[in-house]
Amino acid sequence: MRVLALDTCTRAGSVALLQDGALVGAYVLDVTATHSERLLPSIDRLLADAGWKVDGLDLIACAKGPGSFTGLRIGLSTAKGLAFAAHKPLVGVDSLEATALGFGYGATAICPMIDARKRQVFAALFAPDGQGGVARLREDESVRAEAYARGVEGPCLFVGDGAELFAAEIAAAKPDALLVPAARCVPRAAAVGLLGARQFREGERGLVAHYVRASDAELNPKLAEKES
Repeated sequence: MRVLALDTCTRAGSVALLQDGALVGAYVLDVTATHSERLLPSIDRLLADAGWKVDGLDLIACAKGPGSFTGLRIGLSTAKGLAFAAHKPLVGVDSLEATALGFGYGATAICPMIDARKRQVFAALFAPDGQGGVARLREDESVRAEAYARGVEGPCLFVGDGAELFAAEIAAAKPDALLVPAARCVPRAAAVGLLGARQFREGERGLVAHYVRASDAELNPKLAEKES
């Protein structure tokens, strides 16, 4: 199965190509410009480097959130546009599960955190499933990093840009926390592709945004009017 995977949940977005579970290629987009300027050119270049065409894909997988509201909308609209134009199936993948997947070995719990702004993170809790994957222990939520860390019992890896941003607060709240630098996390798009292929085989289809909390525009009607 040939999969194109997209992730625009954070500033360091990524795109990846996978074939039968093997990574063919990936680009990381640590952008100063918006994902809207970089995403499609990166997809075109990655496909060209691999000698692939969109028509030859079997699946498009996209991180559906939580994450940056603007980034998510760009990624979802791009994935939907490509899938519609090429008549390819589409599946959405939870970005926190994709962040945790690269650490699904051993016996240590994994807490992925993505910066949610307003001094909060999007967080969830997973455990290795014994087969190189992860099993969910807690649902996604938007919360202060130190409050979440304080409620986690036992050894735990804290991973992702949110964990790095609030590393001092997490360490103070949970002295035994194991903090993994964001640079040690694999490009999320590769994990999105692996999870997306599995979900597709299990019969899942479609892509719906998973924001976890309302956007600023939804919370502030005046801001929504200003942006319209």
